[in-house]
Amino acid sequence: MIWYKTIKGNSSPIIFLHGAGSNHTIWIPYLKQFQRRTVILIDLPGHGNSQQVKYESLNQATLEVQKVMEKENALGAIVIGQSLGAVIASKLTFSAGRRISKIIMIGPFSKGLVKRQWFWENLATATNAVVSEPKSTKPVQDYADLFNSSMIKHPYTDLKGTHLHTYALAIKDLLSHSIDWPAIKKPCTVIIGTKDSLVSEKALRTGLIGSRHNLELIPCHHLVVTHAYDFLADKLARSAR
Repeated sequence: MIWYKTIKGNSSPIIFLHGAGSNHTIWIPYLKQFQRRTVILIDLPGHGNSQQVKYESLNQATLEVQKVMEKENALGAIVIGQSLGAVIASKLTFSAGRRISKIIMIGPFSKGLVKRQWFWENLATATNAVVSEPKSTKPVQDYADLFNSSMIKHPYTDLKGTHLHTYALAIKDLLSHSIDWPAIKKPCTVIIGTKDSLVSEKALRTGLIGSRHNLELIPCHHLVVTHAYDFLADKLARSAR
C-alpha cells in the first residue's frame, strides 16, 4: 500500500495529491490554512515514501489513492491535486464518487491541455529509452526551500523523491489521457497560473464549456504550489469550505 499520513480533525477529510516528480512535503506549508480539519497527505506510487510501490499507470495510481480513502473511511472528502494529482482527483470522481464532495485541480497536465504536446511526448519517450528503471529508492527531499523563492526551477529537473524514469512514465500517461470535463459531476475548481507555459488557458476554457466548473487564475507560472503560496493558500482556504 502507498504511504499516507492522516492528521485528525473535526471535519470531513481534505486529501492532498502532489504532482509528478514531487512528494507530500509540497503541501506542508498549506496545512496551517486547515487547522482543526482532518487532512490526509499521500505519496503517490513511485514517489516519496511510496517508492516501494512501482508506478504503473494512472488507473493504478487512482486505485491506490482509493484504497487509502476506503481504509480511512473517507466520506465527503475534498480532494486537492496538482498536475498528476489533479488528473487523479478527476478520475476519483468516477471510481470513488460517493466519498467525494468536491475537487480542486491545480495545473491539470493532460492530453489536449498541454502546449507543445509533441515536444513533451518525445522527451518522455526518449527519457524512458535511455534511463533505466530505478533499482533503489531516492531520498525524499523537502520542498520548504523552494517556497516563494525567486529561483525558478524547471519541473523536468526538480525531482524531489522520485526517479527520472518514473517521472517520464507518468508524463507519458498524462499526455495520453483526456479529461472529460462535463462528465465530472462533483463541483470542481480549476486553478492555473496566468504565465503557465505548459497548460493552455484557452484549451481549458474550451474544455470547460458545458460544465459548471470554475476556472481561477493566479499570477504565476506552472509551479503555482511552490511559487505563489500567498495567492494559492487564500484560494484553497476559500474553495475548500
